[in-house]
Amino acid sequence: MHKAKFDVVTVPNLSEHLSSAETTEQLSARFASAAAMKSMNNLLLLGDGETWSRQTVDFAGLPEMARTFLQVAAGAADIPVTRLLGQSSSGLSATGESDVRNDARHDRGAAGAGPAAAAGASRPADLPVGGD
Repeated sequence: MHKAKFDVVTVPNLSEHLSSAETTEQLSARFASAAAMKSMNNLLLLGDGETWSRQTVDFAGLPEMARTFLQVAAGAADIPVTRLLGQSSSGLSATGESDVRNDARHDRGAAGAGPAAAAGASRPADLPVGGD
């Protein structure tokens, strides 16, 4: 992850500054100098009418989103999350026995295990891909 924060600088009449190659180059050089000063001196100089603010990125929901994605992937692959991730069961009175039982039934190719079993495929990766 590169940065979890970024700076926002508003520049009055920005579109006018970007209207020609010369003024665009001047603006780029100006902000390159400002970034160097900010990096070396922890100081940012602004001109008339310019404002600066810092925005931070919040990653608070990222672990839950990743867990949900892994649960969906495990369901799509028809593999228990405990087996896919190599972790023990979690939750109230979770022993993992039902995960092992369901996975063993799938490995034996039990009747009613889904369309993959009916097609003779043991995993979704074994199904043919394409329109033919």
